[in-house]
Amino acid sequence: MQTLPRIALKVNLLGLALGHRQVQNRPRMTRLLAAVAVLAFAASAQARKVTLAYDAVYTHATVVDNAPAGDSVGDRQVAGGSLRDIAGRRVGTFQFVCRYVAIVNGDAHERCTGAGGTRDGKISFSGPARKSDIDHTWTFKGTSGVLRGAHGRGLVHDATMNDSVVIIDATLARAGKLPDGVVPRTAANRRFVKRATAACAAEAKGLRALPPFPLTDFDPLNPDPSQLPTVGQFFNGAGDARPLERTLIKRLKKLGKPKDGASIWRRVTGGLPKLIAGQTEQTDAALASDVARFVAAVKAGDHIVEPYSFATRAFGVARCDVT
Repeated sequence: MQTLPRIALKVNLLGLALGHRQVQNRPRMTRLLAAVAVLAFAASAQARKVTLAYDAVYTHATVVDNAPAGDSVGDRQVAGGSLRDIAGRRVGTFQFVCRYVAIVNGDAHERCTGAGGTRDGKISFSGPARKSDIDHTWTFKGTSGVLRGAHGRGLVHDATMNDSVVIIDATLARAGKLPDGVVPRTAANRRFVKRATAACAAEAKGLRALPPFPLTDFDPLNPDPSQLPTVGQFFNGAGDARPLERTLIKRLKKLGKPKDGASIWRRVTGGLPKLIAGQTEQTDAALASDVARFVAAVKAGDHIVEPYSFATRAFGVARCDVT
């Protein structure tokens, strides 16, 4: 039995350093729990097809490391936690087990199964995963309550070490109101979403053109003080994404207001300046070789990244998630 550090996750080198990630030992379970989120919380069942959005937050996770030591076939991840909607309300719980079924080029391939529940009923979920990935696709089906017979596909994104964003396209089999988790996907918003996605795609192209991070062994949560000046100089120079982000803010503001989901859209446009501020704090701390300040800024970054990542996907503009 081992603890959380064995569960790997991709993490931003600066917490918010857009486009520059490295693999870290961080909780992976969040992706699975996410599938769970799939369940609960839709809109009125008369709509039949609905889109649900959840933040899957783990509260516990362990890895059962069978012989031989280290990642090997038969190892298991066991985890659970809570489900929250776009407003931050706790609406359910989940639990899952992921079993390593193959090790390919040092990367664990997994098969995961689990269950979750809310006041609306229970669901089961399953799907493949890969330890190094931060995006996954899961399937689910409702097994009780008004969710019985429901089915759909869930797209899961591991936003931070503690959270996964889950977006599920669900088909409901029963009538009845499911008040939690529904997000708008109306025809009135299609043109707006298309324009926003185009603006974000242009920024993403610019981010891809930035040079690669120069260090291969940098740990943002336990940094080598001698490496911090290099980190700061990179993100204040050739690897600086902030000018692109400021341009994106201007482009998105020019779009005006959407027909539906205005409150979620405000989380998107309001989140970008916070991302920039977080990047600036991390960069300044690195330039000053201030380890304590830098680590604190990286940890604080998760509280900026998660709501922004959640908002972009809940609104339907995942391309705008520049984290």
